Amino acid sequence: MESPAPGTPSFLVIALDTLNPSRLGCYGGPSTPSIDSLANAGALFLDTWCESPVTAPSMATLLTSRHLVEHGVYANGRSFDRGPKRLPEHLLELGFRTAAFVSNGEITRGAGFFWGFENFDDTLPDVEANRPYILERRASHTIAEADRWLAEI
Repeated sequence: MESPAPGTPSFLVIALDTLNPSRLGCYGGPSTPSIDSLANAGALFLDTWCESPVTAPSMATLLTSRHLVEHGVYANGRSFDRGPKRLPEHLLELGFRTAAFVSNGEITRGAGFFWGFENFDDTLPDVEANRPYILERRASHTIAEADRWLAEI
């Protein structure tokens, strides 16, 4: 796939699990230069809510813009089967490059979260400290993989 022409808008979604906005500079917290820069250059949402306090259902809603009853992911560990078209599929149709770099063991290829991503990296080499049955990857390693992909495209 060709790279987009210069000036073509980019689309970036950063989903952080269990992060309180008061910990980000763009929401009045301590300075977080990279996130603050993205917020200044893009869209910053001030009034948001989540469909569920649980990771997998919230991510399924983010990717489909559908309620739990429509996408069927009610809890972690429940498969995100082929259902409503997902955001990355729409983006692919519009000519965007799509990739996901996952740190959370609930959002994996095996759970069905890969649809529409050209590259879906859910390599999870670590065990979560407080839940030893959940795999994860340190943020610095996830960012390094995303940076490597970005340098290739």
